[in-house]
Amino acid sequence: MHRNKVSKDLLARADFVLGLGCRFEQFETNWRPGYVPAANACYVQVDTDPAEIGKNIIPKIGIVSDIKLLLEDMLQIVREKGGPDYRTTFKGYPVSKDLVRQKRWRG
Repeated sequence: MHRNKVSKDLLARADFVLGLGCRFEQFETNWRPGYVPAANACYVQVDTDPAEIGKNIIPKIGIVSDIKLLLEDMLQIVREKGGPDYRTTFKGYPVSKDLVRQKRWRG
């Protein structure tokens, strides 16, 4: 409902979704058929409240964490090890693989 054209297109085609502090509820996703990723997409949901994990969409990975701390840890890993290798990291996730391939990673 409040998303732009790019985010609507990417969410509908996504094979991997990282949700930071969201429940993937109807208001957040404007859910209707074709507006959210397929059921076989990999959902990762991060929230400080364990009761929010899996409330609307069951994530493949649920993480209970302070989002700021989690992102700081993730950025540190990228700085130390570099960005993901799109040739091997995203096997089975062609949309994510293509987006990462297009992105220029900087440390």
